[in-house]
Amino acid sequence: MSKEKTEYRFSVHAAPAVINQVIQNYLAANQYVQIPKPNANYYFFNDPWMKGKRSIEYYIHGTEVIVLAYMGTFEKPRGLEGFVGAVPKKSFRDDLEPLFVELHRIDMMGLAPQQGMPMQQGMPMQQGAPMQQGMPPQQGYIPPQNSANQFVEKSRKTRENWTIAGFVISLVGLLLSFFGITYGAIIIVLEFWCGFQGLQTKKKGLAIATIVLAGISVLLLILSIVYTASHPVRSYRYY
Repeated sequence: MSKEKTEYRFSVHAAPAVINQVIQNYLAANQYVQIPKPNANYYFFNDPWMKGKRSIEYYIHGTEVIVLAYMGTFEKPRGLEGFVGAVPKKSFRDDLEPLFVELHRIDMMGLAPQQGMPMQQGMPMQQGAPMQQGMPPQQGYIPPQNSANQFVEKSRKTRENWTIAGFVISLVGLLLSFFGITYGAIIIVLEFWCGFQGLQTKKKGLAIATIVLAGISVLLLILSIVYTASHPVRSYRYY
């Protein structure tokens, strides 16, 4: 196994088709796209502004589940450990947590695995596939096919939180501009990114406001640069 790929290995006592469906739900909710690679079940996500390039591979054999997660691409992987790129790596690990929690949950349900199942390669679960019979669901059990709603809700909440943070940053930046203080380009890019995150959530109005405020910040930054260029600081010598 490549040292540049962080490996997570689980024992999940559930039918392989159920495990596969849960992982597929997670990948779909987080906008991963499957890219064909030789002898690999590979999924890719790219956010050039904040999260960067993320890659996931997963394999199921009986009750054993192997998840490979890494930054970068299939050809140039970078593991999730180490100091370099610590912030996006930490963000990636945090975003994987809901998937691991869900796998642990279905393992605790004690669904008996189907014996002799071959290695799964991310194929979608067949409609109407029967669940293990003779074992009543435990209290609070949520069918794996409904895990998609959980992952989508988690993703939506995360985007809404980014939108709120972006609005606060934009508003503070606008207030500071009245005192002659303007944000740098990196913070303004962050404001736009946070705003766009919320356009497809319930915080759409707040997202639009964030984008508008970020646009005003850009205008103020340009005016500040123009003013500074047209009014150079003069130095005086005293004799």
